[in-house]
Amino acid sequence: LGDVSYTLPVSGYQWRGTTERESDRIGRDAALLPQHLLVQARDRWRGGVATFGPRLNWKPDPAWTVDAQAWAQRNEWQSRSRTDTDVLEGSVPTSVLDQSRNGGHWQTLRTSLQVTRRTPQGTRWEARLGAQHSDSRFRTDVDGVDATGLRTLVREADGSSAEQSSTASGKAYTPLI
Repeated sequence: LGDVSYTLPVSGYQWRGTTERESDRIGRDAALLPQHLLVQARDRWRGGVATFGPRLNWKPDPAWTVDAQAWAQRNEWQSRSRTDTDVLEGSVPTSVLDQSRNGGHWQTLRTSLQVTRRTPQGTRWEARLGAQHSDSRFRTDVDGVDATGLRTLVREADGSSAEQSSTASGKAYTPLI
C-alpha cells in the first residue's frame, strides 16, 4: 500500500457590525433652490464563512507520489440599512425614509490531482489536473417613503454569477550532468 498521509483543515468565522452616521447637507435641490437636510443613517451587517480543505498524499513506492486535494469555501452575508432625512429648509426629497435589505452568498469548490514519477537517475515526470466551480447570488431590496408616508421609492435587484474552469499540465525534468 505504501505511505499515506491525510490532512483535514476546517475553519470558520463570523462577523457582525453596526455603523451609525449623521450628515448635515446644505446645498440646492433639483430646481436650484436652497435646501438644508439632516440625514441620520444606521447600517447593520453580519455574515460568516466556512472553509474545508482535505488533502491526501500517497506514496505507493519510492518512485511514485500521488497528491489529491479539494478545497471548498462558502460565504453568506446580510445587511440592513435605514436612512431618515429631516428637511430643515427647502423642498422635500422624493424619499425621506429609506430602508434596504441585502443578502447573498458566494462559494467555491476546487479540486486538484498531481502524480509524480521519479527515476533513480534523477529524471522526474509530473502530471496535474484541476477543476474549479464558483458561484454567487445576491438580492437587494430598497423601499422609500415620502413625508406623507406614501411609498415613493422601490428598487429590487437580483444577481448571480457562475464560473467553471479546468486545467491540465505536465512537466519533465532530467539532470544535465
